[in-house]
Amino acid sequence: MRTKPGRTTMKSTTDEKFDARIDAVVVGAGFGGMYMLLKLREAGYSMRVYETGSGVGGTWFWNRYPGGRCDVESMQYSYSFDDDLQQQWNWSERYSPQAEILKYANHVADRLDLRPHIEFETSVQSATYDESSCRWSVCTSRGQRVSARYLITAVGCLSAANIPEFDGREEFPGNIYHTGHWPHEGVDFTGKRVAVIGTGSSGIQSIPVIAEQAKSLHVFQRTANFAVPARNRALDSSEREAIKRDDQSLRAKARGARLAFTSPITSSPRSM
Repeated sequence: MRTKPGRTTMKSTTDEKFDARIDAVVVGAGFGGMYMLLKLREAGYSMRVYETGSGVGGTWFWNRYPGGRCDVESMQYSYSFDDDLQQQWNWSERYSPQAEILKYANHVADRLDLRPHIEFETSVQSATYDESSCRWSVCTSRGQRVSARYLITAVGCLSAANIPEFDGREEFPGNIYHTGHWPHEGVDFTGKRVAVIGTGSSGIQSIPVIAEQAKSLHVFQRTANFAVPARNRALDSSEREAIKRDDQSLRAKARGARLAFTSPITSSPRSM
């Protein structure tokens, strides 16, 4: 039986082990989780989203390292289900920085009133499927036990940091940071001797920014990474408006593309 959107059916005498019975549990409040929440609500399902972080945004909530930005052009790195949302939002650069993408995610959550359905600073500890009842038993870090007909994971693949076990790491007297777990208050490298291990996307983005501050910087690379100049720049209003006018056509082309996006701005002479 479906319940009203956003409502939960509290435990009955036959379900005393559960704190709530709902239609669906969604794990993660990044871009995928927020969209799933919206579609479930539109369909009339009761649902709950559990998010480990204290805010929405997923990857863009956690990855706050210096220089972090998306490598998909801003005008396409956005939801396509709401044309008004696309038309009203203005990206400032060709490739959006992390802070701006996170601001966009928060804007979407507020505009669509998604927060009441999300429990922040709460992680799913276990999920067990009961074949006799065809329901999931979900346990959270807050000690909640929830029964759900559907379990939908929207945890992504870029929010779980891999902390390598380097010999001697525990004895290192200095500070150690990981781009996937960057302090939200930021890090001041002024006058510091810094070593960066790895030249993947986060390394390539953070190294030039850290180098501007640090007293010295050494980069350790195991395997060379293929990269091309981003040629990032500010977007002017005429470019934004031109793309917005053709947004529906561009979205249709993107859905048929192998990578799910096209590069409508790259033909501009200014980007060459």
